[in-house]
Amino acid sequence: MAKFIRLEGVVFNNNTLPVLVDLAELVSQIPSLHSWVNAEASNYSYQNGDLVLQDLVNPSAQYEKASGRTTGPSVVENILNGRAVIRFAGDGNVVGGLKKNTDDMPNGANTKLTLAVVALVTAPDTSIQNIMCSGSNNNDGVAIFATGINMTHSIGLNGGNVSFENNKTWKILIGSIDDTTVKSLSPSDLASVNTNTASSSNLLATTYLGQSSATSSKFVGDIAEAFVFSDDLLAAGNETHLANLIDYLKTKFSM
Repeated sequence: MAKFIRLEGVVFNNNTLPVLVDLAELVSQIPSLHSWVNAEASNYSYQNGDLVLQDLVNPSAQYEKASGRTTGPSVVENILNGRAVIRFAGDGNVVGGLKKNTDDMPNGANTKLTLAVVALVTAPDTSIQNIMCSGSNNNDGVAIFATGINMTHSIGLNGGNVSFENNKTWKILIGSIDDTTVKSLSPSDLASVNTNTASSSNLLATTYLGQSSATSSKFVGDIAEAFVFSDDLLAAGNETHLANLIDYLKTKFSM
């Protein structure tokens, strides 16, 4: 007679599926990876009631409540594929976002830079909602932002904006600059690239999540993961790095 052993709670790995820890390792090996934050328990803390995010690339750096704001974001558990997110409720006044405490963003003319976020804008608004920025959107930096009742997501560099897509849904937003060229990767197919041109003369070394350097800047929504790369991942030659980043995000968040 056959004998069976029942193993409660054991899940056998499907070798045809990517393993998240392996994909994360591939992302960590991208040479241009400059900054990486998320809401996993080991990567954040609260100091005096304010959220602090650890930069996974540079452990000595962290993202803290931006100056001039009374209240910052918080971490909310079990939101996207069972994972925690960073929740922002910026009001353009006392409620703000986070600023990296080390000003190390690549900046100046001829800069190559990629911003990548998994984000959801929850409040329709005709004003600019800054999701991830260097400096102030359309003025002295580069930013991924959203505007309008239908939430048009864009990446902008000193007036040269390139749109992603509309609507209030979770999106993988990947945009880049290469000197004066601004690019956005379509979230629908994660393959099509739109381009525009602008001036890169005033890029700053600051990094913000959920606002910009502007006093009236705000973001109402959630960020699950955010990256900065010191290269244009949408350029020829970086296809493997871009694919590894996308595979990691799609696997982690079931997108």
